[in-house]
Amino acid sequence: MTRPPTDQDWLDELLGNDDYIEDKGFSARVMGTLPPRAPSPAWRRPILLAATFLACLVGVVILPGGAYLVEILQQASSYTPARSQLPLVPLLVLLLLAGGGVAAALHED
Repeated sequence: MTRPPTDQDWLDELLGNDDYIEDKGFSARVMGTLPPRAPSPAWRRPILLAATFLACLVGVVILPGGAYLVEILQQASSYTPARSQLPLVPLLVLLLLAGGGVAAALHED
């Protein structure tokens, strides 16, 4: 037995309403009983940064793209403007990823 379709379900109507639902202070009591957020340990950031660097290093050594990356870095170290064959996009992506990893590790929780 199926119900005939209605224009809007009662739950959708309640959820679509932006008015505050009075809960007699229940939400405030629950939020008041929560413990304060514990601070992150001081060793957390260096460990995350070291683990990220180690994982990248292992990925470069194990994955086949690592040889390409080493070649690009060697080309970048000996770059001269006359030799413009250097693919700068992969190098820039690598730098952006490294910068993002550092920023994520230093981000305040």
